[in-house]
Amino acid sequence: MAGNRDAHLPYLASSVNNHAIALAGAGRRAEALPASEEAVSLYRELVEGGRDAYLPDLAMSVNNYAVRLAEAGRRVEALAASEEAVALRRELVEGNRDAYVPDLAGSLWGTGCVCVALDESSVEAIAAAREGLGLYAVLAATEPDAFTDRLHSAAETLADLYEIAGDPEAAAAVRAEYGPPPAS
Repeated sequence: MAGNRDAHLPYLASSVNNHAIALAGAGRRAEALPASEEAVSLYRELVEGGRDAYLPDLAMSVNNYAVRLAEAGRRVEALAASEEAVALRRELVEGNRDAYVPDLAGSLWGTGCVCVALDESSVEAIAAAREGLGLYAVLAATEPDAFTDRLHSAAETLADLYEIAGDPEAAAAVRAEYGPPPAS
């Protein structure tokens, strides 16, 4: 990479991000966290030179970093990264709604997942999870094969958030409205 950093930096960022995901998948979460942080740093550098080209990658990388932080129990940082991923994806949706609404739904759902993993709930987390669920409902109505499983997972996350918040009636209402996930 020393000979042409600019040409190879996108490949390095992608490789480091994929490595972080693979480490986490292999249960090596302690190693995954710094790799994920490095990927975010590399994508931030790329965004400085080409925002439109690399913003989707930065958003994805920040979203993954939020998950790694939650796995490490770093609550404040995980929520901040999750909120940043949502903000980045909202920016992307403004430019191309059809292309990025699924990613925004995933980041909103991810905010809820981070809170469930940390066993805490908040008005903001519930609002994010509800918004993500609403987007998945729209997406599943038009593309059921692609989004029905995510819709049900997002509904379960929202129900879990309600339970953590001490509102079992709201949790039951969400589960009643969306039913159990379809059998695989």
